Amino acid sequence: MISMTKPDRKPPAKAETAVSALPGELETRISKVVDLFDSKLAAANAAGLSADQFARQLKGLNKPFFENVRRLCLAAGVSLDWLATGQGPMMSRDRVPDSMPAAPIEPLDLALLNNLVTGLERFLLAEELELDPDDKGRLVVLLYQLLAGRRKDAGPAAPVELRESGHPVDIARDVIMAGIVRLAV
Repeated sequence: MISMTKPDRKPPAKAETAVSALPGELETRISKVVDLFDSKLAAANAAGLSADQFARQLKGLNKPFFENVRRLCLAAGVSLDWLATGQGPMMSRDRVPDSMPAAPIEPLDLALLNNLVTGLERFLLAEELELDPDDKGRLVVLLYQLLAGRRKDAGPAAPVELRESGHPVDIARDVIMAGIVRLAV
C-alpha cells in the first residue's frame, strides 16, 4: 500500500496522486485486511511502509504497489485471490490445498488466455506501465481465473472476448481488472 518511486520509474504527476487508484470493492477489502491488525501502525509495518506512506495510501492519495499489498496480506494470513476478486475464503488457512482440488481442473482455454494477454499488453502500453516478468505471470494467472469465472457465470451470454480468439479483453473498461493491474505495478 505505498507509493514509493522505483529507480526505473518517473515519479507520478501531481494530478495523478490525488486520485484513488483503488476501486471501491478492492478498497473495502484492503480495509478489512488492515482491520485484522492491532493498529494501523502494525499494518503499515507489515506492508513495509512508514505510517505516513500507509495513511496516504489508505486515503487514496498514493497508488499502492503490489509488493506492499502482498506483504500486508501475507502478514495477516489473507488470500491474495480473495483480495483481488472478493471470491473464496478471505483467510489463506481456509483455502483448500492445491494438492487436493475442490473441483476438477478445467482445461486451459487458449482463446481466453490469448485475449487476456493481448488486452493486458495493450493496457500496460497505453498506461505506460511496466511489470517484472514474474509479476506479469502471476497477474495473468489471477486475471485468467477471474475471467474464466465470469465466463462460467454468464454462460452462453458471455461477451465475445471471453469466448472467441481475436477479441482482446479491454482492461481499461473494467474497473476491477484495471485496479488489480495497477496494484501489481
